[in-house]
Amino acid sequence: MAPFRFLSLGLIALLLASCSPSSFVALERPPADFGFGAFLEIKPDLLVRCKASLTGPALQEAGDCRLWIGADRLRLEVSHPLAGLVWFVERGPTGGFWVDGQTGQRQTFDLDHPPLPWLGLEPVELKALVLGRSLAGHLGLEGGERPQTRQLALGDQQLQVSYPLWFKQSGLELPKVIELVVGQDRLKLVILELQLGRGEALALP
Repeated sequence: MAPFRFLSLGLIALLLASCSPSSFVALERPPADFGFGAFLEIKPDLLVRCKASLTGPALQEAGDCRLWIGADRLRLEVSHPLAGLVWFVERGPTGGFWVDGQTGQRQTFDLDHPPLPWLGLEPVELKALVLGRSLAGHLGLEGGERPQTRQLALGDQQLQVSYPLWFKQSGLELPKVIELVVGQDRLKLVILELQLGRGEALALP
């Protein structure tokens, strides 16, 4: 199977697991020996640790996920407890690259043909989606709506986002479970930890 097909299917199954307070783990930076400089420019203002589950007509996949979102860049890593790092993808202002964690094979892409449809979203849009906020209200976090579903146009496709479970902490309502559907491919994310840019950590039990 082509790496991009694996990525698009393997990511749409991205987060399945519940988390107890004892499972709170501080986020770590990716290993420095990847040799790719783009990550150093991300300067993330949202870090996400989660479980992912992907189902689709050609592949079923599940694993651990870490996501860094900055002003104009993002990085996503998917790993398995036994296999280690499976792959990671970085998206910048004009394009990005996907790297196989086992072989080191690297493939680049432009934003007109991303390996995953939602990589066509701007990082700030993806941040708002993960926080369950509208784009206009994602920074302040106060008074944001609590949507059940949301639909976004991605080229000639429709991305449907569902929020079946929410969690309230420190006065904020945040998604615990996020489901993304594009065509027959479905990605389910279970959020374990969110860390905002000011260093505030939100552990979701």
